[in-house]
Amino acid sequence: MEEERKNNSEETKEEKLLMGVDEARALQAELEKAIQERDEYLDGWRRAKADLANYKKEEVKRLEEIGKFATEDLIAELLTVLSSFDLSLSVLEKNTAVEKGIYLIKNQLEDILRKYGVTSCFLYS
Repeated sequence: MEEERKNNSEETKEEKLLMGVDEARALQAELEKAIQERDEYLDGWRRAKADLANYKKEEVKRLEEIGKFATEDLIAELLTVLSSFDLSLSVLEKNTAVEKGIYLIKNQLEDILRKYGVTSCFLYS
């Protein structure tokens, strides 16, 4: 009877050890699955972060181009206004107060254009 108890006790210990091993294997498999999911999420996050950085760079470039074209359009329109000043000055009498005022405005416009890099060959001086 005592021997039977020992055998039962040893079998119980073995069963417990085998259950523990099975449980450890299941936990290991679960851990590996969690690590794989983590890596997939991390890779996705990195790609999304890189996409956002590229989008920001593209938007900055696009806005710079819009600003450049807006400035070009403004300068083209101001050159037309300067041409109109030249025409009006050619019609006015010389040395009048009105003519001096128009020359002053014309010079201010030319100064603004020079500030933005428009060279003298485009200005009607």
